[in-house]
Amino acid sequence: MSEVDKLIQRLSTLDEALVLIKEQKKKIDEEIKNKEQELIDFCETNNQDIETLTDGKYQMRPTTGRKLKKN
Repeated sequence: MSEVDKLIQRLSTLDEALVLIKEQKKKIDEEIKNKEQELIDFCETNNQDIETLTDGKYQMRPTTGRKLKKN
């Protein structure tokens, strides 16, 4: 196998891996969106603030998205 063939094969492998990562990210983002909506619904139903309910560990900002605080 020539050096060029090795490069092409490696590039193909990396491209396939990238496609899989993007698909996984999309699924994770969708699940996060759904869980955040559950949290919003819970807070609205129980008249509670998200930051208070999560002891300040999780904030949702409309313009920047989610934010999980690490302790």
